Amino acid sequence: MNRHCHKVRIYCNFETFNCLRISPWVPAYSRVSECSIFFDMEEIRYYRASEEHIPLMTEMRIDFITEYAGSQGPKVAGKLKQELEKYFKTALKDNTYICWISEINGKVAGTGGIAIRVQPGNFKNPSGRVGYIMSMYTIPSYRRKGISTGILKRLSETAAGMGITLLELNATHEGEPVYVKNGLMLHKEPTYRKFI
Repeated sequence: MNRHCHKVRIYCNFETFNCLRISPWVPAYSRVSECSIFFDMEEIRYYRASEEHIPLMTEMRIDFITEYAGSQGPKVAGKLKQELEKYFKTALKDNTYICWISEINGKVAGTGGIAIRVQPGNFKNPSGRVGYIMSMYTIPSYRRKGISTGILKRLSETAAGMGITLLELNATHEGEPVYVKNGLMLHKEPTYRKFI
């Protein structure tokens, strides 16, 4: 971590969400790589993933897909695990995938990522760089604590810092209210897919 990065501890009241104090004092516009938020007795910590977190990212991605689509058997899961580990190793290194992780009292609570895509631009997004939000997953016992919102906020800020001006995603029914609340809007163009 360089001298412009900071670790932050924020103390809040769970019911009012009023911040009581921030330690240490952090200058405006500083880069934050890790953030701990205390809601009463629960410590919620957020940090950006690195190569050492690939096994965790892989596990959480498979858990998310399994919950959404059902178990596909050990052979399919094993193949997916190999491909995910290979992808994350490359994408974290070349900065085309951003992942933030959340812990509550030292235990992993949720993850979320953005895959950076480059495509021909248009009038609204001339650079053609798009941040595709994916793998937004909170472990069931930690849901309804603002974990997804916290991760989404950090993903958005990191992407903005990289000059990305467009974010998009495919939402689950359960996740849709979180995305709408945080400014994402349903696009009028439908999505079509064909597996080949």
